[in-house]
Amino acid sequence: EDELAVVAEEVVSMAVECGMCSMPGTVRTIVMQVPHFNETTVSGFVCEGCGYKTNDVRTTATPSRCGRTHTLTVNERSDLGRQVIKTETAGIEVPELGLRLKPGTLGGKVTTVEGLLADVRQQLGAASRSSDDAAPWAAFLARLDACIAGEDELPFTVILDDPTGNS
Repeated sequence: EDELAVVAEEVVSMAVECGMCSMPGTVRTIVMQVPHFNETTVSGFVCEGCGYKTNDVRTTATPSRCGRTHTLTVNERSDLGRQVIKTETAGIEVPELGLRLKPGTLGGKVTTVEGLLADVRQQLGAASRSSDDAAPWAAFLARLDACIAGEDELPFTVILDDPTGNS
């Protein structure tokens, strides 16, 4: 079974301020070789004050002359556990929900399909709280929650469209 191979011998840590609560925190970064992919820099931040978490994934690969689109049909709950490497240049689409996020919306990530959708949920949940149109947001978020849980919304399609071809 393929595993992530560490390229750098140590995790690099840097003190930063939390973007949500301004408490001091630490970003940890490591360079990894991802099998069948590229050398990748992974950074993560967790705020001990408010619990805010974020991660970022950046590939060192040269952009491809041709983009790539990856399409996965989630037919059963186990499909939500599929690994995803999404670079900051990839857009996300779930046609069954009418969801389309532009490149750069979530940054780069190494996660699962479930984790990717949970990150989308977190971002959109925050946006919905500042909206005057609460009812449509609530209905949309309920459908997204059902997809994340692998419930009534199966099957559905997750599309990563990356013009650099690095996702």
